[in-house]
This record gives sequence, structure tokens and C-alpha cells, in this order.
Amino acid sequence: ALGLAPAPAAAVPQRTEPPRQFGAAGANIPWLSFLILAVLVVVFVAEQLFAIGPGGPLLGPNLATLQALGGVDRSLVFTDGEWYRLFTAPLLHGDVIHILFNGIALVMAGFLLERLVGRTWFLGFFLIGALGGSLMSIALNPAGLLSIGASGAIMGLLAAAYISSFRLPAGSKARWWTQLGAARLLIPALLPLATSHAATRIDYGAHLGGALAGATAAFLLLRAWPDTARLPLFRGLAAGIGVAGVVGIVAGTAATAETYPHYRLLSGLIPQNELPKTRDEGQRRSTDLVARFPDDPRSHYYRALALESGRDHGGAERELRIALAEAEERAFFLGPTLPWTMRAILAAVLFEDGRTEDAKAVAAPLCLAPDDRSPPEQLRHVLTERRLCG
Repeated sequence: ALGLAPAPAAAVPQRTEPPRQFGAAGANIPWLSFLILAVLVVVFVAEQLFAIGPGGPLLGPNLATLQALGGVDRSLVFTDGEWYRLFTAPLLHGDVIHILFNGIALVMAGFLLERLVGRTWFLGFFLIGALGGSLMSIALNPAGLLSIGASGAIMGLLAAAYISSFRLPAGSKARWWTQLGAARLLIPALLPLATSHAATRIDYGAHLGGALAGATAAFLLLRAWPDTARLPLFRGLAAGIGVAGVVGIVAGTAATAETYPHYRLLSGLIPQNELPKTRDEGQRRSTDLVARFPDDPRSHYYRALALESGRDHGGAERELRIALAEAEERAFFLGPTLPWTMRAILAAVLFEDGRTEDAKAVAAPLCLAPDDRSPPEQLRHVLTERRLCG
């Protein structure tokens, strides 16, 4: 009635939710990733310092060096019981290009994951991926194929980064960039056609094993990750995994140091790039090979073949006995087939020289070998047709 404006209603205070926080505070630089990379570089330098014989291009160690320093292989783990190789193999690399690409991928994984899950779980994922990669490698690869490299561990980090990114807000740039960055490295690494290279053999078994191990661990962790927590739970478990992994690496390093002198026997082997490609080539080069590589049984083997082709039974016997002794001493690296072959040919040479009883004595270990360790059928045929067995 007085024409007065109504009093304004009292303002109702609005309760605002504090913004959700993600990741470790102040961990924008992945220092742990750089520390792991530094360790890998130190190990690569050690590969050069403790090389057994000449290596390949780009500072690439030869197979003898990589096996001596802890490369993983199914027969070495299951037959010889050298379990420590599961921990040492991920620290080794084949050449400068190998460690360069793995180092770049490791640092990229660090920027994606280290702040998101914290350094304790980052180390845990690295070790889980490394172990998963080593196990899958020996499961899928044939016996005798040596595997090295941190690729399995890095695939574990990338897979864990992709799964852990679902902790970030849906539709956010942080989630999108994390998933994109992880996928850009993961997908090519798991597709052989996308990364094949004529000069290298990529261990896709290690890649797959590391990725599966990292993804599984991250998925279980994500399920238990509270909405209000910046970092995932079970950091004590992650610390335990880290301690166990470090202990495994230290124990593996000690075991490698203990067995390394045994591998010094391989220092006089013919370099891979100088090995004869055919038997005929080996015979033609046999004199030079014996002069340059007298500690390699293959040098004496080729020389024996050349002498036998000239009907020099005595010279062939001498070279074959040297070759057989050296091959049996180095069978842990060269394998059992080479000494089997040399023994069978030595028996045949003695038989051709009219020394049947001596030939039977040389052939006896082959004839009496159990089925699970018997020589190839072709060698047994050489002996049976001369009636040196049975």
C-alpha cells in the first residue's frame, strides 16, 4: 500500500566441493625414471668393459657377453636353474639404438605415470613388468634364444599408465593425453608388422608379458583406489615389491660375477660376422681360422674336414680330438650338437683308417646316450651304417 519494494530474500550459502586432487604433489619431474635410466646406462657401460671377445656395430656386445652377463633363456633357467636371469636380463641392451629407444620410452612412461601413482608404485610396476616380460619370453621363445632388454618393464609401465588413467576425470585433457601417450607406444610395440626391422629381432613375448603384467596389476589397484585418495592404496605392498626386486637384482649380479670367469673360455671364439656360412667355405678358410682362432673348436673342426678330404686320416684325427675337447668344454654356450657331430665324425675317420675298435670306443657315448639326450638321428645313422653301435 505504501509502494515500498519487498525486502530481498536472505541469500542461501552454497556449499562448494573442493576440487579433487590427483597424483603425488610436487612430482612433476619423473626423477625415478631418470634414475632407472641411469642404472641402465651404467649396465650398458659394464657390457663394454666386461665384453667377451669383439662385439658388433653400435657398441653391440656379442652373444657370449650377453649370456655371461645375465641374458635370459629357457634352458638356462629351467635346465640349469639360473633363475636370477629373470632379474638381470631386463637390465641388458643389445646396442646403442636399443638402449636409446628404450630410454626415450622409459622417460615418456615416467611423465605419464610417475606422478599419477607415485614413485613407490611406479617402481613396483617397473619390476612387475620386467618379471612378466622375462617369464613370457621364456614361455613363448624357443630354447636357446637369448632375450635381453627393459622393453617388458617399459611395456608394463605404459599398460599401467593407460589403466590408471581412468582414475582421472572423464573427458579431461589429462586422461585423454595419458591414454593417447600410452597407446602410441604400446600398440606399435605389440604389433610385429609395425616395428619389424631387418637387423634386429624384437622379443614380442617380453613386450606382451610386460604389458599383461602391468595392466593386470594396475586394474586390481584401480578397483581398490578410493575416490578421495590422491594416490593408490597398498603402498607398503609396492615397497615390498621394490625391495624384493632390488634383492633379486643384487643376487643376480652376485651370481653373474661368480659365473663370469667360466665364460672367459668364450673369449677366443670366431666373431659372428666371420663365421663360415657353409662347410665348404669353412674348409677353404680352415688354415687361417686355426691360426687366428685356435681356441674355437669350429676352427679345428673345419681344418679336420679339409684334411680328411685329402685322405689325411692322422691329421684329421688330431684336429678332431682338439676340436672335441674344446667343444665339450664350451658346450654350455655352443650346445651339445657340435660335440656330438665331432664325435661321430671322429669315429667315422677312425673307422676309415681301419681302427674299428678305437672308433667304437669314441662312438660309445653316443650309442649309449639315453633317449632324452641322444644325438640327432642323422648322426646315429652314420654310426649304425658302419656298425659302430650295438
